[in-house]
Formats: sequence, structure tokens, C-alpha cells
Amino acid sequence: MRNFTRYSQLETDRLTLRFITKDDRETAFQLRSDKNILKYVQRTPMADLNQADVFIKRMVKDVGDNTSLYWLMEIKATKEVIGSICLWNFSEDYKTALDLEHLEAFTHHANSPSTQLLIRHGFSLDLHRRDDGFLNNRIFTRYIKD
Repeated sequence: MRNFTRYSQLETDRLTLRFITKDDRETAFQLRSDKNILKYVQRTPMADLNQADVFIKRMVKDVGDNTSLYWLMEIKATKEVIGSICLWNFSEDYKTALDLEHLEAFTHHANSPSTQLLIRHGFSLDLHRRDDGFLNNRIFTRYIKD
């Protein structure tokens, strides 16, 4: 059985990935209404903090229902939130984070910083797949095990 709450906080030497909380309403609003981010994502910018509250409630519910994972990426030294990561659309035979067979990342074709990051971490562009409904996205895959 899935239990995503055990992934509530992950750490690297430089970053903390943590679940979003109701205290993050201004951060959520900023991330989801930032024009520099939205040029790579096909969604309408948030109009007000009430929309951020609704979004946070949905993310908290989805994590609690074990249907998605959503983290804010925070620089440890400053506590500055620099982005977010969301995982969803798990297959019925999903693997736990410790036994993944492969990872997929979807990014806008013009988002070269994300593309470079993915390639640097062993992801390859999948030329044979398209992200239905998001024609500007490209799909990258990294196989963990043969």
C-alpha cells in the first residue's frame, strides 16, 4: 500500500524538499503566477491568494490520498523557495522510490535550463513520445534498472 507521507521531507547537501502547507500561500501564489515560469507551463496565472489556498488544499489532499507528491524546493542556508516538484499519474504497478525502474520528466521545449539539468542527471529525450494536450512539452526518461 502506498504511503506518501513518509516522503514529507527530503534533503540534499544544499536543498530541502518539503511538503507544501497552508503557511505557503504567498509562495504558492508567487510560483503559480510568475510570468517567467508560466512561459513554460500551459496554465492560467493565479489571480489571488484564495486560489493559492485552494491549490494548497488540493495538493495536501492528493498527498494524503497517495495520488501525488508535491514538494517545495528550499535552499537550506536561506530557506528561500526556488521551485516545486510534482509527481503524479502513477501506474497501478508503480514502484516505490527505492525501487524505481525509470523516471520521466516533462518540460517545455524552450526551457533550456531544465533540459540541461535533466541531461546532466542522465535523462534522455524520448523522440518517439509526445505529451498529449501539451505539444510544447518534451518527454525525458531515465532508466534506473535494466
